Amino acid sequence: MLAGVQLFDVPTGLVSAAFAGSSGRMWAHRGRLYVVSTAGTEIWEPAVGARIGILEGFAPTAHNDRTGTLAEFSNGVCRAWTPE
Repeated sequence: MLAGVQLFDVPTGLVSAAFAGSSGRMWAHRGRLYVVSTAGTEIWEPAVGARIGILEGFAPTAHNDRTGTLAEFSNGVCRAWTPE
């Protein structure tokens, strides 16, 4: 089985899309998918199954659903990033 993402239609429970990619912690915000990988945080456009960006070296552990802000806590330091 390849690492990747399956998107489901909630009312039917059927898979609506699937694509190969990373399989780390994931968050969604405003139609984009943010996936933590070994290189950093990948930004995906799930509608087309394409990675459109990467935040190198940034591995968040928390997400604010309202703002989309991702936060990383490491060695007593908090770093945050908010999508536009």
